[in-house]
Amino acid sequence: MSAGRGVANRAKRSVVPRTQDFQFIGGTLALDFTNTVGNRLTDMTDYFATEEDVLRWARSSGVPELRSVALLPGALPVIRDVRERLHAVFSALLLAREPRRRTIDEINDLLRWTGNLRALDLRNGRAHWRWDVPLGDPRGVLGPVVDSAADLIVSDRVERLKRCEDHACGWLFVDDSRARRRRWCSMADCGNREKARQHYRRA
Repeated sequence: MSAGRGVANRAKRSVVPRTQDFQFIGGTLALDFTNTVGNRLTDMTDYFATEEDVLRWARSSGVPELRSVALLPGALPVIRDVRERLHAVFSALLLAREPRRRTIDEINDLLRWTGNLRALDLRNGRAHWRWDVPLGDPRGVLGPVVDSAADLIVSDRVERLKRCEDHACGWLFVDDSRARRRRWCSMADCGNREKARQHYRRA
C-alpha cells in the first residue's frame, strides 16, 4: 500500500503548534484518531501539527502498545493520510448504514499494510501484543488504529456510529448510551455550546 497518496483537501486547514490534552470520547481508538481534527465541518484545525503531537496522542490513548512508540521525521504525512482514509470510511458507513464493497476494500488495504507486523510478546509472565516494526515506522502507531477500525466495522456497535450534531464539529462516536439518544461528542463541549445558543435565542 502507498500510505502517502494524496487526500483531497476539502477545506483550508489551520495548524496549531500544540493542543490542549486530546479527547478520547469516540468509544474506539480509531474514532479518537479521526477526531484529531477540530471543526471538521467548517474551519478545520489539525491537532497533529508535528510528529511529537502524534506521539503525545498515542501515549495518552491508554493503549499499552502505544506507550513507547517512536516516529521518524517525515512520518506525519503518512499519519494524516491514513487518518483521512479512515474518516472517509466511517463517513461512508454513516451514509449507507452498512458496509459497502469499497469500504471493505479500503480497510483491507490498510490491514494488508499493517497486519503482518503484529506478534505476541511475553512480559512479567503474561502475553501481550506488540508491533514488530522498525523503530520510527509509522505503522507502530497506525497498526493498533487500523485494527480498531476493523474491529468496529465487524461488530454490532457499528450500527451506533454517529456524528456530533454541532454544525462545526464533525467528530464521530459510538453511541453506547442506554437510550441511544446521544447527540454530542461531549456535553462539556458541543453540548454546552448548544445549550448556550438555545438560551440566547430564548432570551
